[in-house]
Amino acid sequence: LGTKLLEKGVKFNNPMALNEVAWLIVDPEMKIAKRDLDLAMKAAEKAVEATRGEDGAVLDTLARVHYWKGDLAKAIEIQTKAVEKAATNPQMLPDLQATLDEIECHVTTLNPGETPHPPHKHPDEELIIIKENKKAEVVQDLSK
Repeated sequence: LGTKLLEKGVKFNNPMALNEVAWLIVDPEMKIAKRDLDLAMKAAEKAVEATRGEDGAVLDTLARVHYWKGDLAKAIEIQTKAVEKAATNPQMLPDLQATLDEIECHVTTLNPGETPHPPHKHPDEELIIIKENKKAEVVQDLSK
């Protein structure tokens, strides 16, 4: 279904339809077992192309796709552009700024077996504080 919507959005040059396809995949409130991030990336990139990179909401979606794919630096770069594009939109700006703040620094509460986000590299450091734990593992020791 998502692929068909992507094809129609491209065919009719409908950036909002393309953005919606991508957003439904990366919306953090959607409980999706397996997110089709490649489809989301195609749809978001086409939406940005169709809006010539001038729509803050569309850029926000593309930034979220990069975040889910683990490219935090690119997510921050694009979300920063989204905030800049929305500077004159007082209704949109607070949400886009909040997303940028979340991407740059956030607190996550995890249930057993959950992961905070896909693996990615940070331009800065990442600090993880474990409040409660019954089993500890060292994934990668960077102290050496």
